[in-house]
Amino acid sequence: MLKPAMIYVFDFGAEMYIWCGKLAPSDLRKSAVSLAKELWDQGYNYSECDINPFSASFDSTIKSKDTTRPSWAIFLKTSQHREPVLFKEKFFDWPNIHPLIVQKTYNENSSKNAAVTTSISDLKPCDYRPMLENEVEEPDTILENSHIGRGLEYHDEAERRHFRISTISHKHWHISEYGYKVLPEESWGQFHSCDTYVVRWQYMISNTGRTLKGDASRHSFVGRKRWAYFFWQGEHSTITEKGASALMTIELDDGKGPHVRVISGKEPPCFLNLFHGQMIVYYGRRDEISEKETENYDEPWKAFILRGDMKTEAVLNEVKLSKGSLRSQTSFAFVN
Repeated sequence: MLKPAMIYVFDFGAEMYIWCGKLAPSDLRKSAVSLAKELWDQGYNYSECDINPFSASFDSTIKSKDTTRPSWAIFLKTSQHREPVLFKEKFFDWPNIHPLIVQKTYNENSSKNAAVTTSISDLKPCDYRPMLENEVEEPDTILENSHIGRGLEYHDEAERRHFRISTISHKHWHISEYGYKVLPEESWGQFHSCDTYVVRWQYMISNTGRTLKGDASRHSFVGRKRWAYFFWQGEHSTITEKGASALMTIELDDGKGPHVRVISGKEPPCFLNLFHGQMIVYYGRRDEISEKETENYDEPWKAFILRGDMKTEAVLNEVKLSKGSLRSQTSFAFVN
């Protein structure tokens, strides 16, 4: 992948390398260093990753998200044919890699002086078949000992019963530190990252069995009306506002339904399906936005990243209007 006329920037978290091909022009080299330094100064964010490259330990004191990188992190510019060993180790098929990474191990049947030399080229590939055979389970939310699934339907294979979830109505409240107010219907599905909200969902569950042939039964049973209260907490909401949303949920609970905490970015599918793919999360507050929160957000253009596994579960999240917000495996919407 390393071409002589190209320049690449490799960000490994604790290490960042600027690799310059021998045929790369000088002006491109200068701009590459400048752009890489800009990316380096932005810090890092591995909060959505299972492993933090700065520390493989799960109980490490190193933050998974910070505005600055540790002082021991490496920022290095290297040229073709002058790569350091740490950089070469990142590539499995680097030419002549055998003498670079070696480790001495001892065989039980041999003496300590008879060391066996091994290298990364001696690694054996893992069996990929268990990964292909592993089926991803459908998301399921359990409310009042009943399976909700994605909020639309759920099939119980063990009991051969099919459940349909019908939405009767839902109501939305905007929660503040000092109170709450009901949102009009045209504001449903519009959230703000610095606010908290309570959504009351009224629904019914009907279930049908299966005949001996496996077809859907003509007989069905419609259950009672149920309520569920979701208190949604924005990513940048304060601790007091998060606590207020939980307390207000208890105060607003007139249907004695279960309370479900919903974290921004980790909404369950049954919550997302309430908005039929029209949920939007804006940056800032609904009522008023302070100067500090509007820094770098006063441009006429706004950028939104698209999330969601299904069309009815789509969510638009407002992100910073910067090239650093772009991702290669999703879609974006730019609104003026």
